[in-house]
Amino acid sequence: KALSAIIDGNVTTLIAGIVLLIFGSGSIRGFAQTLILGIVLSMITALFVTKYIMQALYALGIQDEKWYGKAKDRKQHFGMIRNAFIRIMDDKGTEFCRYNLSENYEGMTAMIFGEIYRYKGEWKFNAIGQGTQDISLSEFPSAICDTRENL
Repeated sequence: KALSAIIDGNVTTLIAGIVLLIFGSGSIRGFAQTLILGIVLSMITALFVTKYIMQALYALGIQDEKWYGKAKDRKQHFGMIRNAFIRIMDDKGTEFCRYNLSENYEGMTAMIFGEIYRYKGEWKFNAIGQGTQDISLSEFPSAICDTRENL
């Protein structure tokens, strides 16, 4: 939730620094250069270095979930949804593919609905409809990276 606020505040300040750099003179331009450098380094730290520090702490044995932003257990699952389907529409809003999710997804907290891929120069869609019991969305990026590394 904080990511949008971090990016918004830093981009706004970065724009102000660029304006000062373009229209300022003398010491104002020096200030603008320092401001821009500080904002860029701050964003790199906020977005990347923090992630690696948290991974290092986890590897060192600090594994209590409260430190890593575990999602609250809301007792929600895809088994609570009725008449669910996926549909693909063209740019004019015409539906040309629909896949009904008719299975019972009791206890499934995440869903792989389908995949879009290219095969022999053509785009293809494969409806999957596979439920999983993943704990939170925060696990998704690391799962994708692990999968790609094993290819």
